[in-house]
Amino acid sequence: MGKWLERARQLEAEDVCANSVISANSPPNGPNGPIGTGDVSPFPPADIARGIAKLRTMAVPRGVDRQAWRVAVADAARIVTDGWLEQALAAGWTAIDLFGVEPAGSDDDYRHGLAAWLGGRPLVLLDADSAIARVDGHRSIFNRKRDRTGTVLLWELGVQK
Repeated sequence: MGKWLERARQLEAEDVCANSVISANSPPNGPNGPIGTGDVSPFPPADIARGIAKLRTMAVPRGVDRQAWRVAVADAARIVTDGWLEQALAAGWTAIDLFGVEPAGSDDDYRHGLAAWLGGRPLVLLDADSAIARVDGHRSIFNRKRDRTGTVLLWELGVQK
């Protein structure tokens, strides 16, 4: 935990965009070769891109708060466009870790993935185990190693299988 807090303090002191710092210091390849080609995630980035595109045109699923849905969709898109997707997949995150959500009507949002958890907060750091978001000088930590049994991808919410 100490390394996280120290790095977050450095970023605040330097007043530097954390995402570009992390990206500049991160290897361009995952552990098994270029990102998306190794056995890093069972869900290819191209499928995630299609899911994000679908999110942008989806109606708000029944039983989901309209504002919370808009924020989750925007956060999911930011994970992809800000470069966090590649870093997360290279670190072993899965699509469910990133874009999972409890089905509508469930009250266990403790098992949501990162996009649903962010709530509009910007990501500061991400490693194999967790992510840190910051807002108003406070940091919140997301632990990816949670039981997400029963969660679905945001773009599958409300879809009958």
